[in-house]
Parts: sequence; structure tokens; C-alpha cells
Amino acid sequence: VLMAERGSNVVVTIRTHDLPTARQGEFYYAWLLEPETNKMLPLGQVGPGGSASFEVPDSLVDRYVAVDVSLEDDDGDPGHSVTSVLRGSYTPPTTKS
Repeated sequence: VLMAERGSNVVVTIRTHDLPTARQGEFYYAWLLEPETNKMLPLGQVGPGGSASFEVPDSLVDRYVAVDVSLEDDDGDPGHSVTSVLRGSYTPPTTKS
């Protein structure tokens, strides 16, 4: 996970390595995560062999401490599946007072 400030936003870049190709009807999706409460903020779709970047207000990035990538079924359900394939903690790029 890479983070860079852009004005009052943070660009969150997630790089994945060695994820298997999602089967037809499935895709990978990134979330910001607060593990203590299991609260999640959806970011967007991630390809298995590359990277994806998402621009998020810094006030939201500061409320979470981890990134989760899940394997999702293309079933119209916008919620997180039970299948997390990657998870990592992060530190926001700066601490604003």
C-alpha cells in the first residue's frame, strides 16, 4: 500500500502480486478497514496482477488503519464477501492537528 497526499485527499495505491486470476463472475475489491470494529469503506475494483489507485479524503483515511482486498461474486451485493485474500495495515502519510 502506497499513500500520497493530493490537497485534502490521499491517493491510496494498492499493488497486488501473485493473486490468481478471478474466475468468470468474480472480481477483487479493495476496502479501507478498521479491524477493531470491522467497519469498512469500499474503494473499488483491483486487478490481480497490477495496481489500482483511489483518491480518498484524508479525514476518511485517518479513520481506518488497514486495507483489505476481497474476492467478490458479481451478484449485485455491494457488501464485503467473507473471502479476504489480502490484508495489510498502514500509517496515513501525515498526522494533521
